[in-house]
Amino acid sequence: RVLDTSKKTMGVLGKIVSVLLCLAGIGLSYYALTVERKGEAAKQLGEEYEALCDIDSTTSTGQFAAFVKSIIGEFSISCTSVFSSEYGKGFGLLQKVVGDDSILVQPNSIYGLMFYPAALLAAVTDANSLFFAMAVTSCLGSLYLGYILYFVLQDVCVVCFSTYAVNIGLLICSSCTGPSGGKKEKRQ
Repeated sequence: RVLDTSKKTMGVLGKIVSVLLCLAGIGLSYYALTVERKGEAAKQLGEEYEALCDIDSTTSTGQFAAFVKSIIGEFSISCTSVFSSEYGKGFGLLQKVVGDDSILVQPNSIYGLMFYPAALLAAVTDANSLFFAMAVTSCLGSLYLGYILYFVLQDVCVVCFSTYAVNIGLLICSSCTGPSGGKKEKRQ
């Protein structure tokens, strides 16, 4: 009985953490979309746009930038450049399949704004197998985009790293209950 109570507590705690992670994913996706849209608008006006997540040690005067610069030297962190890269839409893949003008080719943040509410719904409705599959898929996407970020774009993106952390958290939460929700399925 103690074990059953412990499993129930973990299930409730896992659900709460999953909900919080999905809400964080929605917030991060919305912020990413806002940064991208503001960056595009500034570009059309011939202006520069610097988001809160853009930190350059040569121009930033904040204490955080000074602290990091004292440890690692000159650095540049730019989520704006990452979001505006060819990989910021359609994961850099869809446009190669359906063309740049397809309605399917959207900013990656739009996919996040669709994914995280769906994951939230799967988590709270005990669709554990679906939630687990979504968490695995999001982590595979994070691995792909992390590779692109580090090896191809050679940039650092605080919003991207935060999203990867959310996805890893969702995988951990979905793994705690397992695809069957911790229930033993009856074999016939």
